Amino acid sequence: MKRSLSIIILIVCYTVTLFKCYGQTSKKELGRVYDRASHWVDIQDYDRAKRALEQIISDQRSSSDQVFYSKLLLAKIYSEGRELGKSLDLYNSVSDDKEHDMPADHVCRYLDLLRRSGFVSKAIEVAKRYHSDLSLNDRFVNSESALNSYYQYYQTQKNGKYVEVSAVRTPNDLENTYAYGIIPYGSDYLLLMNKYNYSDAQSFYTNARIIFLSNKSHPDNSSSSFNQIGGFVQQGPSTFFDNNKTVIFTANQYDKYNTGNRPYGSINRLQLYSSTLKKNGKWSHPVNISNYFTRKASNYSFLDPCVDQSGKVLYFASDMKGGYGGTDIYYCKFDDKRNEWGDPINMGDQVNTNGDELFPFVKNDTLLFSSNGLIGFGDQDIYMKKLLTNEPSVHLPYPVNTQFKDTNPMFDSKTNMLFFSSDRNTQKTGYILDQVYSVRSSLSELILRGGKLLEETKSIQKDTSGADQIRDLVAEKKRLAFRDTMDIIHFDLDKYVIRKDQYHRLDSIYSGFMTSPDKCVIAIDGHTDITGTERYNLTLSEMRAKSVMDYLMKKGVPKIAFEIQWFGFSRPIATCDREKVSEKRCLEINALNRRSEVYIKRIK
Repeated sequence: MKRSLSIIILIVCYTVTLFKCYGQTSKKELGRVYDRASHWVDIQDYDRAKRALEQIISDQRSSSDQVFYSKLLLAKIYSEGRELGKSLDLYNSVSDDKEHDMPADHVCRYLDLLRRSGFVSKAIEVAKRYHSDLSLNDRFVNSESALNSYYQYYQTQKNGKYVEVSAVRTPNDLENTYAYGIIPYGSDYLLLMNKYNYSDAQSFYTNARIIFLSNKSHPDNSSSSFNQIGGFVQQGPSTFFDNNKTVIFTANQYDKYNTGNRPYGSINRLQLYSSTLKKNGKWSHPVNISNYFTRKASNYSFLDPCVDQSGKVLYFASDMKGGYGGTDIYYCKFDDKRNEWGDPINMGDQVNTNGDELFPFVKNDTLLFSSNGLIGFGDQDIYMKKLLTNEPSVHLPYPVNTQFKDTNPMFDSKTNMLFFSSDRNTQKTGYILDQVYSVRSSLSELILRGGKLLEETKSIQKDTSGADQIRDLVAEKKRLAFRDTMDIIHFDLDKYVIRKDQYHRLDSIYSGFMTSPDKCVIAIDGHTDITGTERYNLTLSEMRAKSVMDYLMKKGVPKIAFEIQWFGFSRPIATCDREKVSEKRCLEINALNRRSEVYIKRIK
C-alpha cells in the first residue's frame, strides 16, 4: 500500500496494433495471450501476467508491436515489484527501437532506473530523444533536471552542515521487510510494512500490515500487530482522529475475493474506508467513503488519507477525473448537517502536476507531500506547502531528499521529528526495500539549513537549471570568488594516492595559500579517465579530490578553507577517437584526464 502499490494499480491496458498475419489461428492465439496478460495485470494476478508476457516475447511468431508493448508492460511490473535490475534489462532491450516510441510514463521510469543505477550518459541520450515530445510533461522535466544535476548532487551532498538522518529501528522479526511509513496513534507510532516474498510477486500486494512500533512492541523487540480493523486482505496508509476513536484508512477493494490459484476475480482499486470505535472496544464495520467524492468511485483509486487537527478537513490522493494527471492531492470538509464528507477540491497547480502527488500529511498550516512532477532530485521527493499563503511548494533539502525515492512524510511537532520512507539503501540481496528514516528538526530549521523555495513548479527555465538549483539547495557560507591560480595534480591509472613527483606542486599551492589564508579558499575538482563505469569513476574522482585535501590539511591548511567537487569522467581535458588516433596517443590522453585540478580562489 505504498507508492508502488498506489501506482501499479493505475497501470493502463496497452492496446497493441495489428498483428502480423501468420494465419488466422496464430493471430487469434497470440491476441488472446496478450489480452489475458492485460486482464491479469488489471486484477493484480502478476505471476500469471508475467508468464503470459514472457510467452509473447519468446514466441518467434510475435510481431514487433507485440514484443515491444509486452516488454514495456513486463518492465513496469518488475519495477513496481522492486526487481529493478530485471526492469532495466527490459527497457534497455527496447530503447534502441527506432520504430516505436515509449509512452511518457515508461520514459520517465526508464530514466529514473538508469540514473539510480549510474548509467547517466545513457539516460541523457534517452532524454534527448524524447525532449521535444515531452517538454511539457512535469515528470519528464523533473527526471531530465535530475540528470542535468547528477554530478552536482554528488558534489554537494557531503559538503556543508546537515541535520542527521537516521534509520528507524524496527522490531527484530521485521528485518528485510518493506517498511514504508509511520502513522501517529496517540502516544504510539504505527508502522506500515510489507513482508514481501520475491519468489511470489503476488505477496507484494497482499501482505501489507499495520503494526505497533513503540510501546506495544514485545520486550524481545518482536512486532505486535495492530489488527483491530479486520475484514480486508490488505490495509495501508491511515489517519486517526477524534481522540483516536475514528479512523480513515486505505484498503484494497475486491468485488470478488477467492482463495486458491485465482485470488482476484475483478479489477482491484484502492478505496478509503471509515470506522469508529464502539463502546465495547471494537471497531465498527468499515464504510467506503470514496463514494462521496465522485460518481462511479470504484473506477478510480482513493488513497493516503490525512485528517487535520480540527478533525473536519480530509486530505487524500486520487486519480479521479478532473485532475492534472496521474494522482493529485485533494481536500474536502466534513458537513455536520449531512454527517458526511463534502465535495473534494483539487489543491491546484502549486501542489499538483501531471506526474504523481501522494502521501499528504497536514500539521497546523503546513502540508507535506511527495511528488515526481515537481522539480527535485528525481523520482519521488518530499515537499512542503504553507496552506495559508500563495507561496509555491518548497523542496526539502538533502539528506531528506536524495536521488532515490523519498516519500510518505509525517511530522511529529511534539518531538520535532520528521519521519519518511526511502529506498536509498540497497540490500545485500540485490533487491530494493523501503526503510523508514527520521530527522530531528523543526521544518523551518530544516528549510533554513538547505531548502530553497521553488520559483517554478511547472517548468524549468535556463537560469534555474538543475545544476544551479542543487548548488542553491546547500546552505553553505557563500563566497563570491573568482579562480585566480590553478595547478593540476596527476594520478596513476585506477589510483588516488598522490605520486611523489606531484608533491612539489602541492607544496607550491600550500605556500601560495599561506600568503593570505584569510582571503583565499582552495577549490579542488577531482576527475578520471574514461576507464570504468560512471558510478566507479565518480567515487574514484571523489577520492582523488579528498587525497589532495588530506595532503594540504596535514601541512596545516584548515578544513574550512576547502571547497571540493568531483566529476568522474564528465569533464575530460581531451577525448580519444580510437579510429582516428593511435593507441599510444589515447593512453596519453587518458593520463591527462586522471587528475585533480586545484585552484586558489581569492574572496572578493
